[in-house]
Amino acid sequence: MKPGLRLPWFLHEDKDEMIVVLQGAGVMYFKSAEPIELKSGDTLCVPAGIEHSLENTGDSDFEAIFFKVLC
Repeated sequence: MKPGLRLPWFLHEDKDEMIVVLQGAGVMYFKSAEPIELKSGDTLCVPAGIEHSLENTGDSDFEAIFFKVLC
């Protein structure tokens, strides 16, 4: 994801989402909670049904692996 790009709000109704940050820095925004800053090496779990949006706040590309999981 290029620097300055922010994804639109979205949610996954039936699955949690696990995010593993490979490179860069960003912020995960939530409609129902405080934002969380992310950097290379971080892992974040977003529960099913939570609206969220991801923004690349760094100077380089943001790369991550996204898994949808059943918990």
